[in-house]
Amino acid sequence: MKLTNASLLNATAIFLVFAGLAKSATGCADPAADDAAPGVAGIATEARSAAAQPLPFSISGEREALVVGDAKGVLRIVTLGESSTVRAVEGGTLPAAPRSGRTRDGVVFVLATDGTVAAVDPESAAVTRAVPTAIDYAFDLEIVDAHTAVITSAVDGVLRKVDLRTGETLGHLDLDEVAGASALGSLTVQDGVLYVQVQRTRGRNQSRGAVALVRPADLHVMKLVELEVEDPAAPGALLHGLQPSGAFVADGNYLYVTAKGDRPRNTGLLLRLDVARGALDPWVLRAQAGFQGPLALGPGGESFGVYHTSTPVASSHLFRTALAAAPPRLEGEALLDAFEEVTELPASRDRSVFALPISCPVGFCVGGAGITFVTTKDGVVHPRLSAEALGGKPEFVLFL
Repeated sequence: MKLTNASLLNATAIFLVFAGLAKSATGCADPAADDAAPGVAGIATEARSAAAQPLPFSISGEREALVVGDAKGVLRIVTLGESSTVRAVEGGTLPAAPRSGRTRDGVVFVLATDGTVAAVDPESAAVTRAVPTAIDYAFDLEIVDAHTAVITSAVDGVLRKVDLRTGETLGHLDLDEVAGASALGSLTVQDGVLYVQVQRTRGRNQSRGAVALVRPADLHVMKLVELEVEDPAAPGALLHGLQPSGAFVADGNYLYVTAKGDRPRNTGLLLRLDVARGALDPWVLRAQAGFQGPLALGPGGESFGVYHTSTPVASSHLFRTALAAAPPRLEGEALLDAFEEVTELPASRDRSVFALPISCPVGFCVGGAGITFVTTKDGVVHPRLSAEALGGKPEFVLFL
């Protein structure tokens, strides 16, 4: 099958695919590190490599690279181009499903849900290092310098700074103590400031979420921005954003953040932070078709949003959005329906294309499991790259 949209002409894409083999990985040294570090306990070090195998899929365009993972953690490299291929990664697999990832100096750092951080060299198709951290239910990481990352957890309010060479904890910030956090969501760095999503849930009770502005060097909280804005439809009334967790989306001076709402009056919000002021902008997009989901932006002002519904199962529906309208709103009919909850819309660096990983967790989905690509210029939903071709059902995608 072919993607023929002009914005993808002459493109090649590289994926790391995590599929279902035995749980193993490598303890080799990361070429970006000064000293060798131990691998993860119990992870085999024997190399696995294979010749590239052809795929029934082609894209043309500038080179694009993606990290793709599923719940079982096998790594593969998929190169998309005029002649697409898949290749086993030398060194094995991660011990748990990948949850997040970042790139630094040509190295891909992948965070698994058990806290393992793996360094992957996409050029040689090899895991060069995999180190454990003492972080349960790891959620997101951000690289703050050449050998250091900060990591959040989905089960506590502690932000931890770790050494990427050893996995050692170098410091921590207890945002439960500072901000009443029960869990932390996504991270990003803008203008040297670390933005941390704060969730506040105690049992069945959910309280207003927040974003903490943190100085990375010493994990000092510079400011706490509460997620509440005035309701444009009811002056004087406030809308609260609960449980922020989707990826931040940067757009010039703004950072967009997705949050759930205090039902039934409010089923979710898309909010934006003014980075220059370190404050929440009064702009808001309220969920109009179920519950608020993630956002993707194009280079020419195009925007796309996901809305979730819960009938008959948790489902995601992709729409064009009109963010500059007054008030902001959905446009037209759904471009894509998925019978699962899509929580992020990873995009290429130039924002010409974004991806929806479809894993079919309930065993049924229209078109089967795989990755659907959407070009932002025209909103075209392209044929799906199937899970069978990838070697596993994708749940995580990172453009490099």
